[in-house]
Amino acid sequence: MHSMAARLLRGRVLLRSFSSYANGASVPEVLKPGELMPGITTEEIALRRKKLMSSLPHGSLVILNAATVKYMTDVVPYPFRQSSDYLYFTGCREPGSIAVIYNLGDLCMFMPDPNPETALWEGKLAHASEAISNLKASRAYNMSDLPKILPRLLKQAKSIYAEDEIPSGGSLDKLPAYKEAIQEKKVHSVHRYAYECRFIKSPAEINLMRHAAKITSEAFIETMKISRTAKHEHVLSATVDFNCKFRGAQRLAFPPVVAAGVNTTVIHYFRNDQQIREGDMVLMEAGCEYYGYVSDITRTWSPWGKLSNSQKDVYNAVLAAYKESIKMYKPGVTLGEVQRVSNDVLVRATRGLGIVKKRDDYLKVNPTAVGRYLGLDCLDCKLIHEDRKLVPGVVCTIEPGLYIPLSDNFPKWFQGIGIRISDEVLITESGHEVLSSSIPKELNEVESLLQS
Repeated sequence: MHSMAARLLRGRVLLRSFSSYANGASVPEVLKPGELMPGITTEEIALRRKKLMSSLPHGSLVILNAATVKYMTDVVPYPFRQSSDYLYFTGCREPGSIAVIYNLGDLCMFMPDPNPETALWEGKLAHASEAISNLKASRAYNMSDLPKILPRLLKQAKSIYAEDEIPSGGSLDKLPAYKEAIQEKKVHSVHRYAYECRFIKSPAEINLMRHAAKITSEAFIETMKISRTAKHEHVLSATVDFNCKFRGAQRLAFPPVVAAGVNTTVIHYFRNDQQIREGDMVLMEAGCEYYGYVSDITRTWSPWGKLSNSQKDVYNAVLAAYKESIKMYKPGVTLGEVQRVSNDVLVRATRGLGIVKKRDDYLKVNPTAVGRYLGLDCLDCKLIHEDRKLVPGVVCTIEPGLYIPLSDNFPKWFQGIGIRISDEVLITESGHEVLSSSIPKELNEVESLLQS
């Protein structure tokens, strides 16, 4: 690729300058003054830093790196996605910087050095002055100042908390003072403490997640309608992608699973390159990302409008597990307890249908968890155990499923059937709210949608 074309391409995929986002100039209909994401202000992000530091020993220092731009070839980059912890505690959505949090939540930023040539080709990135005016950092320096400023902060700290793997590209991991701190065993993982801060969502975060779920739900409905005539996995994959972005999502949260026929039994099927044949069911799992917050939804349906008796039996078993499990989503209950309820329903159903003969065989047709936490990541706060009691403000999934492989260990008429139904659930004071409830899952409602 010609060097000019390569740099232009890179410039298109990198985010626009932070300063224009922060003051709302580029997206005035979305951001208000003082917001770094819709509804999330610099004050809220400052409170996050205070909460993090209050959970750490006195004299601690937190170092967070912005994500780096990754390349699929020498000159062609992947779309940039900020590190979740970095985004959560700084609000900065650009690459190339390092954040240091100290005292009771004070922020020191090391920003990219001004580079007119880079700005010409890729657009202006935020520099030290923007970090102070827009991020409300207490102090901000150029990245070239890191070797003389950061060692003083490291020496003063009793403990240092950072990511387990620091993708600094040489800015930090080659710094002698940081290497010395590692050797002295002063450096610890920040993730457990960061996840505790991220576990309960604020009202502004919940609004972003509710909007992400709305976008994805509408995209699902459009894709289900198109499946009546578009009989190829990749067409449905492209349809849900387009509809999410058309409605304002920045990107998909993960490569969508669009599986037809026996592919529905592959839990993480990402190929999406097979034809949809008559009689096949389609299992689609997809989600979008809206200003960092993700959605994750699954539906299984027949584009042909009719299910075989075997398909209907398995679908009804999964739907029954969903209905019993969703009753459990309320404060004081754990995902582990929900898992046991879901398993009990599906074990009884699969044994009654003759799919499995004993409880131990059940894991062969359902090795997955019925729920997980959701937020900035699809597997959010992953160090928080499933036996943690749910509280208002937690968002999680409900996703019972059965996946019966092509194997003589199972009745022939059930082989190759995979069903999953999943939604996003917000825990409330009185119980729960299903954020993706607008997508039908009752068989008669799905048939009505396809016939509409």
